[in-house]
Amino acid sequence: MTPYIPQLFENSLYLIAYDPNYLYDDNEDEEMEDDGEGWGSDFEDEDQERADDDDDTSWKVRRGAIHIIDAVVKTKPDLLKTIVDEHALVLVDRFKERVDDVKCDLLQTFDAILTTTVETAAPSFEQELTHQASLVRKKSAGGGLGDMAQTIVKALVKQMKNKNLKVRIAALSTLACLALSIQDKLDAHFDVVFPELKKAIEETQSFEPMLNALLVLRRLFRAHAPGTPAAFHNHVDDIKNFLVSALNHEYSKVVSEGLRVSGSFLNTLRSGEGGAIDNKFKSVAADFFTATTNKLEKTDIDIEVKSCSILSAASLVSVCHSALQPAQVKKILDIYSDRLGNELTRDAALKGLTMIATNETSSKRQSNANTALIPLGNLTGFLSAFYDLLKKTHRQLHLNTLECMEALTRRYPDQFQAHVPAIANEISPMIDEQDLQRAILALKVATNLIAISPAPQAHAQVIGMAVQLSGSELI
Repeated sequence: MTPYIPQLFENSLYLIAYDPNYLYDDNEDEEMEDDGEGWGSDFEDEDQERADDDDDTSWKVRRGAIHIIDAVVKTKPDLLKTIVDEHALVLVDRFKERVDDVKCDLLQTFDAILTTTVETAAPSFEQELTHQASLVRKKSAGGGLGDMAQTIVKALVKQMKNKNLKVRIAALSTLACLALSIQDKLDAHFDVVFPELKKAIEETQSFEPMLNALLVLRRLFRAHAPGTPAAFHNHVDDIKNFLVSALNHEYSKVVSEGLRVSGSFLNTLRSGEGGAIDNKFKSVAADFFTATTNKLEKTDIDIEVKSCSILSAASLVSVCHSALQPAQVKKILDIYSDRLGNELTRDAALKGLTMIATNETSSKRQSNANTALIPLGNLTGFLSAFYDLLKKTHRQLHLNTLECMEALTRRYPDQFQAHVPAIANEISPMIDEQDLQRAILALKVATNLIAISPAPQAHAQVIGMAVQLSGSELI
C-alpha cells in the first residue's frame, strides 16, 4: 500500500472539493461575518444543505476523502512535513465546506495535523506552578505553520461565527491546537480572535466552547515570557472580566480551567522574570483575589477546583503581593495551613507554599534564586503540620514536605532560628540509604539549618546520620 499513498493523498485532496451541484462564492464568508451580533440558534439548519437536495450525495465523497487524509496524517508521519508545507492551505480553504458535518470532520483532520507536529508533556504540579507550556518539542514538520497563521486564524474566526454549535466547537478546538503549535505567534492575531472567544461565556447549550476558549488563552499566556510586551496587554481589563466570569461559572470544569488560566495570565503581567506585577496592571489584583479566595475558602466543591484554587492562589500571591494587603496574604496562608491537614489537598498546598517561598517563574530551579522575597509572616505555624506529614508512610508526601521546608528555611531563615533543634530532630530519620532522593532533600534542609544556627549541639544527630550515610556503598 505504501507506494500508492502519495497518489491516494493527491486524489483525496482533489475530492474534498468535489461538489458538482454547488458553486462556492467567496463572498459567503463575508456575509457570515455580518450576520448579526450573536450566534443564533445552536442547532439551527444542522443539515440544511443536505435537506435541500436529497439526491445530492456528493457530501459522502468529500467526507470519505477527508477520512483518507486523516488516516494518512495519523499513520504516515514521514509525510507530515510535505502535507503541512504543500497542502495545509488547501485544507484551510476547504473550511468553507457547506455541509456542517463534513466541515466538522475537516476541522478535526486539521486538528490531527496540528497535534502531530508537536510533542507535549503530561500535566503536573510543576507545570501549573511555573506556567510552563505543555509543548516539549516542536517537530520540524510544523515549522511552516507560523507563516500560515494569519490565513488559518482568519478562516477559523469565520467558522467561529457559524450558527451551528458543532461547527463553533470544532473551530475553537482547532484554534486551541493551533495555539499549541505556533505558541506566542498567536498573539499577533489576538485582536481578531478575542472578540469571538468572549462570546463563549454566553453559550448555554454546551460548555465546550468555553473550555476551548480558555484552553486557547492558557496556551497563549504560557508561551509568553513575563516582562515582555504583548498585544493581549491592551485587553487586560476585558481578559480579567472574562476570567472572573469563568471563576464564577456553574460548571466545575470551567472553573478549574479558569483558575489555571488566571494564574498563567497573572504571570504574564510581571514587570520582569521573577518580578512582581507591573504597576500599570495592579488594578486587576483585587478582582482576582476576591474570585480566587471565594473558591479557595469552600470545602464542599469539586476536588479539582480545590487543587486549582490552591495553585492559582499561589500565583496570585507570587505575582501580586505588592498589590495585596498583608491581611489578604495572611488569609491565603491560613487557608493553606488548613489544607495541609486534608489528604486530598495537602500536596497542592505544599507545592503552592513552595512556589510562594521561592517566587520562581521558571522550571529551571536554582538553590540561590535571585528572586524577590515576598513578605510572609508566622511561617513557623506550618511546622506542626510538616512534622505530621513526615510521619506519614507516603514517599511523595515526604519529598514534597522536605522540598517546602528547604525553600522556607533557605528564604526565611530568621523566622526559624528558635526552631532549629526541633526541625533537625524531625528530618534526621530521613537521612538514610533507603531513599537517597529523600536523603538529599533532608540534607539540604540540614544545610540551611546549620547556616541559621551553627551551634554544634543542635545538629549532632543530623551530622551523625550524614556521616553514617557517607559510608554507604550506594554513594
